[in-house]
Amino acid sequence: MGEMSGPSRRAFFAISASGLCAVQFGGSALAAFDAGSAVLRAPLNLVNGLNLQAFLAGGDALRLAGLMSMEAVRGESGDYERASLFLFPFKHNASNKAATAFLPGSDAAEPLVATAVMDPLGLPPDEFFCHYVLKAPRQSFIGFELGAPVPRECANRPWHSNLKVGDTILGATWTSANLNDRWFAGSRWIPDNENGRAWRARIVRELHRAAAVVS
Repeated sequence: MGEMSGPSRRAFFAISASGLCAVQFGGSALAAFDAGSAVLRAPLNLVNGLNLQAFLAGGDALRLAGLMSMEAVRGESGDYERASLFLFPFKHNASNKAATAFLPGSDAAEPLVATAVMDPLGLPPDEFFCHYVLKAPRQSFIGFELGAPVPRECANRPWHSNLKVGDTILGATWTSANLNDRWFAGSRWIPDNENGRAWRARIVRELHRAAAVVS
């Protein structure tokens, strides 16, 4: 098991420290709980941040598959809390451009594992990521995708929105072929209603945390 070095190691300790500060100075029990969770999720935030970075460097060749756990879940590499975010780049069109992706490691000594960008082979990327890459039970997740900004004529459709993450505008597609309907009364997209809006907000919050790790 190798020791982390360079920016990755600094990023890991930076996000841990920021989470601890939030616990100390948070104004409510909920804020303290969320900040405490951020400390526990620091390695996952690092993985997500590096995958976000890889996606942004990949141009039109890549998109990001996104998952959020709706309950505590066990995957091949570890146990994850409810509302844990997972991001992973996948090939969006034919390209030979080299790119490296990252997965959560199995222990504290190796919190991330370098691997290849995903090629979903025509299957829904979020399901492929969940079942074949993360190797976690798909019934415990909701899914979405991130890519280029959504064109203005599509921005008002309820399954699309544009998000500002750091200095970058990303287009979110809130749909999943088979994951979301179980949690949102049969809807294939995370709806823009009271329940769905709360989960969209959780996803956006975790995206900002991931982006901050590698900024």
